[in-house]
Amino acid sequence: LYLSQEYTRRGMFSTAIEETFRAIQLSPNYLPAHIQLAEILGRQGRNETAAKKFKVIADTFIVRGDTNGAIIAYERVLDVMPLNVSTRLRLIDLLKSRGQIDRSLEHYKTIGESYYQLAQVPKSRETYKKALKLVPRATDETTWKIRFLQAIADIDMEQFDWKRALVGYKELRALDSDDEWIAITLVSLYYRTGQKVNAVRELDIYMKQLVRAGRSNKVMGILEDMIHRQPADANLVERLYKLYLQQDRKADALKALDALGEAQLEEGDADGARRTIQKILSLDPPNSESYQKLLASI
Repeated sequence: LYLSQEYTRRGMFSTAIEETFRAIQLSPNYLPAHIQLAEILGRQGRNETAAKKFKVIADTFIVRGDTNGAIIAYERVLDVMPLNVSTRLRLIDLLKSRGQIDRSLEHYKTIGESYYQLAQVPKSRETYKKALKLVPRATDETTWKIRFLQAIADIDMEQFDWKRALVGYKELRALDSDDEWIAITLVSLYYRTGQKVNAVRELDIYMKQLVRAGRSNKVMGILEDMIHRQPADANLVERLYKLYLQQDRKADALKALDALGEAQLEEGDADGARRTIQKILSLDPPNSESYQKLLASI
C-alpha cells in the first residue's frame, strides 16, 4: 500500500493499482486496501467505477456494523457522483440513525436541488416537504424551516401556483417578519389571488412595522412600487397621496391621484374615477376647470 501511494503521488496510476491488487491478494478482507483502490480509480478519472467500489465498501461496513465507516464511504460515492440520489437517500438514513439531523437536512437540500436541475420539479418539491418533517429535530429549527419553505414557495411561484405559494409565504412571514422581500411578495400574492383587502391590510402591517423600527423612509418607496404594480387600487393611492401632503408635496399628490383616475377610467370604474376627481378638486389644482369638465362627462 505504501508503494501504491508513492506511485499515485507520481501520477503512475496503473502501477499504483497493480500494487493495490497485490495487497488485496495478500488480505482480501482488509478494507483499507479496497478504499485505496477506489481512491486511485477516482484520481484516474474513472468516477463511475470508483463510485461502485466505494458503494461496495459502504455496504461491507454496514454488514460489519460500522455505521461511521459506511457514512464516510457513501460520502466518497457522492464526491465522485454527486447526482446519485439513491446513495444520498441511503446516507440520510444512516445520518438520521446517528442523530446527525443537520447533515441529513443538508443532503435533503442537495437532493431537491439535483431533482430541480434534472427538471424533475415535482420530486424536488416533494423532497423539500419530506425534509420539513425532520426540521423539528434540527439544532436551529427556524433557520432550516425558512430554507425549505422558501425553496418550496419559489417552486410554486415558478409554476404560477399562487394559492400554494401564498400558503408558504404566510408561514415565511410568521417566521421572519423583518424580511422585506417576504413581506412584499406576500402582499403581491394576495393581489394575485384576488384578496385585495388582505393585501392592503398586510401592507399596512408591514409599513407600521417599518415605522416602529425607525425605517419610515422606506414606506414611500414601497407604496410607490406597489402602486406601479396596482395602479387602479384606490386604497394604495389614498395612503400615498396623504403621505405626499404631509411632506408638502402637493404636485406629487395630484399626480398620484391623476394616475389613479386614468387607471380607473381604463378599467371602467366610473364611480371610483368620480371619487378620485373630487379628491383632486379638493386640492384646488391649477387646471381645476378641466377636471370639472371631466367630472361632468363621466
